[in-house]
Amino acid sequence: MNKPFLKFTAFFLAGAMLVACGSDDDVTKSNDETGAEFPTEFSDLTVEENKSKLQDNGIEFTNSVETLKNSSGIETSIAFAGFAADGDLEVGGRKSALPIFDLVNNLRNFAQNDRPVDKTLGGLRTSAEVESIQAELDNAAGTYTYNGQGWDYVAAASGKIVFKFPSKDNGTTNNAEYTIYGYTGVNVTNSAIDGEGYTGEYPTGLKIDLAIDGQKKLEYSFAAAYNSKGEPTSLTIAVKVDAFVLAYEVSNDVSKASVRYSLKENDKNLYVLGADAEGNFDTDNIEDSNGGDDVVNKGTIYFQLLNIKFSGEIDVKALMTALEAIPQMEDDLEEEKAEAAAYNANTQMVIFYADSKKKIAEGEVVAVTKTDTYTYQDCEWVDEIQDWICEEKEYTDVYNTKDLQLVFADESRMSIETYIESGFGELTNKLEELLGEE
Repeated sequence: MNKPFLKFTAFFLAGAMLVACGSDDDVTKSNDETGAEFPTEFSDLTVEENKSKLQDNGIEFTNSVETLKNSSGIETSIAFAGFAADGDLEVGGRKSALPIFDLVNNLRNFAQNDRPVDKTLGGLRTSAEVESIQAELDNAAGTYTYNGQGWDYVAAASGKIVFKFPSKDNGTTNNAEYTIYGYTGVNVTNSAIDGEGYTGEYPTGLKIDLAIDGQKKLEYSFAAAYNSKGEPTSLTIAVKVDAFVLAYEVSNDVSKASVRYSLKENDKNLYVLGADAEGNFDTDNIEDSNGGDDVVNKGTIYFQLLNIKFSGEIDVKALMTALEAIPQMEDDLEEEKAEAAAYNANTQMVIFYADSKKKIAEGEVVAVTKTDTYTYQDCEWVDEIQDWICEEKEYTDVYNTKDLQLVFADESRMSIETYIESGFGELTNKLEELLGEE
C-alpha cells in the first residue's frame, strides 16, 4: 500500500486518538454543529463556476481573518504580552503558569503572522498541569498595575486577579484590564496521571475578560467535566474577540469521541474542522493498542471554509479487513486496483455547498499509472582541465499508485490536488499560509 494513501486512513485514526488520549482534552458539541453530511444532489453549476465559487469563498475568508487580526482585543493582548515581558512580570512572586499567558502569546503569534489559523485554534488547548490552576490563583490573587517600567502589586484575599495596563504598546494610561475570575473545580482521583495517579482538584470552569475603556473586548471561557475515574469526558475552550469566536471542543466516552475546532464571525462559520469516531476508547484498550484500528471502528471528518464543506467517512475495521485480504500480486497495477476498490467500498467523500446542501463533487479512489520526470546534474572529473564537467540529464519514474479524484455532475474527473491547485494563483498561497500548509 503506498504511503500517501495510508494518510487517508491515518487522518481519521489520528483525530480519534487525539480525542481519546489527551489527559485534559475533551466536550459537548455546539448546538449548531451538524458534523459530517453527505448530500446526494449535485449543484447545477459547471466545474468552472464551482471553482470560481471556491475562489470567492477563499477571498472572503482571508479578508475576515485579517479583520480579526486587526481587532482591538488582539491588539491590546499583544500590548499586554509586551508589558509583561518588558516589566519581567511575576505573579505571586514567581513566573506564572496561569492560562492567560498562553492565551495572549497565542493571539500575539496569530496576529503577527507567525501562527496560522489551524495552529492558533490548536493552541487553545491548555498546556498547564490541571492541578496547578487553583494554587496559582491563590498565590496570585490581587491587582497588578503597570507603572511604565514594571508592575505594582496589591494582594487581595479573593481568587480574582486583575492586570491594569495601557491598551496600546505606546500608551501611557492604564485604560485596559485583564481579569481572571470564576474558577470552579471538583475533587477527583485519576490513576493515569504521570503513571502514579493524582487525587485532588481538577478545574471545571475559568473565565478571563479583557476590557478597554470599560468596554468588554475579549472573553475567554473554560469548562470541563470528568468521569468517576477522574478521566476527562468533556472540555470546551472559547475565546470571543469582537464579533469572532474561536473554539476548541472535545467529548469522549468509552464508545464515542469527537473533536472540533472552529472560527466563527457572528453566526457564520469561517473555519470548522471536526472528527467523530466510534470504537473502544477505554484507557486500558488505548494503552494496549498496536495501532489505530483496534481502537477506532468507524470515523467521520468534516472541514468547512465558509460555504464550502468537505465530509469524509471511513469504516476502519472493514477497510483494514479488506486491505489485509488482498493477496500480493505480480501485476502491481492490479493490486492497486484491488486496494482502490477496498477504499471505495468502505469510505465516502463529498464536497458541497453548506447552505444549499448541493454537491460540487464526490470523491473516488482510482488506480493510475503516473510518470514523474526529474532533472539532475551528471558530473565527471576531467584531469586535463582539473575541473568538473556537468551535464543536465533527466530521470523518468513510471509507477502505479492510487489517486483520489473528484467526480463532477457531468461525470468528468479531476485529481483533487489538481482541482484545488489549478487556477487560484496567489489565493492558494494565502490559504496555505493561513491554514498552516506551508
